[in-house]
Formats: sequence, structure tokens, C-alpha cells
Amino acid sequence: RGSDAAFQEALSELADQCGHPELASVPWALWGHSGGGHWAGGMALLHPDRVVAAWLRSGVPPLTRAEGQPESYRISKAAALVPLMCNLGTKEGFTDPTDRFAGVWPGVERFFVGMRSQGALIGVAVDPLTSHECGNQRYLAIPWLDACLTARLPARAGAPLRPMRDSVAWLAPLGPDAIPV
Repeated sequence: RGSDAAFQEALSELADQCGHPELASVPWALWGHSGGGHWAGGMALLHPDRVVAAWLRSGVPPLTRAEGQPESYRISKAAALVPLMCNLGTKEGFTDPTDRFAGVWPGVERFFVGMRSQGALIGVAVDPLTSHECGNQRYLAIPWLDACLTARLPARAGAPLRPMRDSVAWLAPLGPDAIPV
């Protein structure tokens, strides 16, 4: 969890160096792969007031502590309102339990069930062609994050993020055939 403070410090330094103080406090749309998915999900759980949405490719944060591992994360009411998408390759244990990354699916499933049990805005999108590589998931990740930004960013800078459930504007970027799940 040390990267949480380092990330915020880096944003503050960047804000100072480029003369844009707003960078230190802007909302975050996060995407992470593998350990980065763990990190992005952890940031959503730790900072739900800052995270617009998070795309977790092939990695999620732990909700229960495993022996010898760092402390697990808690699901707050605010964190349950952050849109999260868990994305993994089908070969990461979803359809192929022998793949070297087969442990990804059980972790995603535990995270999904734990989050959903708290009413979280979370989905799972399985890439039918991949294992641990990113593949073409950007074709879903980019419009999904764009839709979340459209729905959640406030009209006035510095105002709180809008709750996803109070808006249907997020459907427009996905097209007329989008079905909310």
C-alpha cells in the first residue's frame, strides 16, 4: 500500500512542476493489469471519493487476508458505489484450469462475490481469446471508462463525483444497443 502515498505525492509534484495545481486533486479513472489490477482495485477501495471507475485486467485486490500476505481491503458503502469491471482472459482459470495463470479466475470470483454482496457496481467481462496478455480488451475498456467518466464527473470542477445510479447518461457512449447489466 506504499504506492498509494507515492502516487499522490507524484501527482502533487507533477502539478507543481507543470503549473497545474488541479492535477493534485482531480478524480481518477484507473486501469491496471495483473498487479496493476490489484493496485487499481485497492485504490478504488481506499479512495472511493476520487475514483470515477476502475478497470481491473487479470488482477484484483484481496478481500480476505491470506497467511503471509498484507492486510486485506474493506468494502465501504462509498467503495461499493465506484463502478468496477473485472476483466480476465478465458484461459486464466475460467475455461482452462491448467493455464499457468489459472489462479486469476478464483480470485476474481471471490472479489466479485464479496463486492456484489455489498451491493457494489461491479461486472465481469471475460476475453474469449486470451490468457494473461491484454489482448483486445481496450475495445471494451475505453468506451466503458468513457461512459463512466460521462456519468460520474461533476459539472463543476471540485464538486463531488456523481453517483452512477442517479444517471442514465452513461448509456449514450456505448451506443443504442447497449444493455445495462
